[in-house]
Amino acid sequence: MKLTLDVENTVTHRDGKIHLDPFETDNKLVMVGCLTDRGEEYLFRMDVDEDAHEKVQALLDECTILIGHNIVHDLLWIWECGFAYTGPVFDTMLGEYILLRGQKQPLSLEACAERYDLPTKKQDTLKEYFKKGVGVDAIPPEELSEYLSADLHATQQLSDEIVKKMNTKGCSGMQESLLLTNRVAITLAKIYQRGFQVDAKALAEVRKEFEEEKKTLRTMLNTQAQKLMGDVTINLNSPEQLSWLIYSRKPYDKAMWGNYFDPYMSDTSYRKVVKDNSEVVYKKRANHCSDCRGYGEIRKVRKMESLMLNQADVLHVMAMVTLLLIFLTR
Repeated sequence: MKLTLDVENTVTHRDGKIHLDPFETDNKLVMVGCLTDRGEEYLFRMDVDEDAHEKVQALLDECTILIGHNIVHDLLWIWECGFAYTGPVFDTMLGEYILLRGQKQPLSLEACAERYDLPTKKQDTLKEYFKKGVGVDAIPPEELSEYLSADLHATQQLSDEIVKKMNTKGCSGMQESLLLTNRVAITLAKIYQRGFQVDAKALAEVRKEFEEEKKTLRTMLNTQAQKLMGDVTINLNSPEQLSWLIYSRKPYDKAMWGNYFDPYMSDTSYRKVVKDNSEVVYKKRANHCSDCRGYGEIRKVRKMESLMLNQADVLHVMAMVTLLLIFLTR
C-alpha cells in the first residue's frame, strides 16, 4: 500500500529563526494525516485520540512506500515520537527538483500544485493564524483538519504527476537519480536524528589530499587558460570570465543577455542572437613597446627644448674630456 503522510507540529521562534524539528523542547506533534492509494483518509489528533499512535503505526506497518513533501521532516517527527518505519520513501519535493534539471523554481507544495495545475491546491487557511502568532495547537481542529487534508491530497496528486512524467521518453533517464536521491533522504534523516561519528585524523588526511589535488588542478587549469587566452589574465573563480574562456564570447550587455533567449527557439535563431549580441573573444599577445620602452607614455618636447638638451649634452661631454686630458697629462 502506498501511503501519503503529513504531520502538523508546533514551532519555536528563536534568534529570528523558526525551528521546526522535534528536538526543540517546546515543540510537539499535533496532528498526523494519512492518505492511502485506495483513497482512505485518516486524520489523527495526537493529543486527543487515545489510540492514535496504534492506528498510525498500523498504517505504517502496512505501507510499502511512504510519500511526502519534504519527507525528511516527516520521518524525523514520526521516529522521534516513537513510530517505526524502515521502508522506502518517495519525496515529491526532491522528485520535482530533479525534473527541473537545475532550473531555479520554487519547490514548495503550493508552488508545485500551481505549476502542475493540480485538482487540489494548497490552502491559505493557516496564514492569518501564523501572522498573528497563533500556534498550530491553538488553531480550531476543523480548520486544521481541512488544511491537513488538502496537503495530503495535493501531495498524492503531485506524486502521481511526477511518476507519470518520469516514465516519459524525455525523463526516464532520471529514474535512477530519483531512486538514489530518495535513499539518500532517509540517510540524511538518520544523520539529523542520531548524528554521525567522524575520524578526525582520517578527515585531516583527506583534507590534505584534496587540497593538494586542488592545487594541482588549479595549476593545470591556469596553464590551459593561458594557452587558450594568451596574455589575457582569466580569473577562474569568476563565472563571467570563465564563460569567455569556454564559449569565446563576451556579451555586449550582460544585464540583458538572459532576456534574449527562449527555451524553444530554433537553432538558427539562437545562433543569430548570439552573433548579434556578443563579440568574439580572441587570444591576445602583449608586446614590449619600443617607443615608450614599457613606461606606457612618451614625453614630447618642442624643437627649441630638444636643441637646448642637445647643447647641454655636448657641453657635458666636453667637460668630461677636458677633465680626462688634465688627468692624463699630470
